[in-house]
Amino acid sequence: MAGRYEAELVESIRRKPTTLSVWMVNRILNVTSKPRQREFYLELLRLVIEHPEVSQTEQDQAQRFIEHQVNRTR
Repeated sequence: MAGRYEAELVESIRRKPTTLSVWMVNRILNVTSKPRQREFYLELLRLVIEHPEVSQTEQDQAQRFIEHQVNRTR
């Protein structure tokens, strides 16, 4: 993680993911090339799918972003 804003984003995702916060994680993944950082943010998106307070919309969005990011690195 790079700084304060990323830390706030991580806490937001863990607390209650929103469409915007899920999208922001994907945007970070778009510019992150280090494998450990990529895995950290991919795992964060996986948490969205299992989060008890998240809507189906955010779950679907997180799943699409995971698929996009995994296919992007192949």
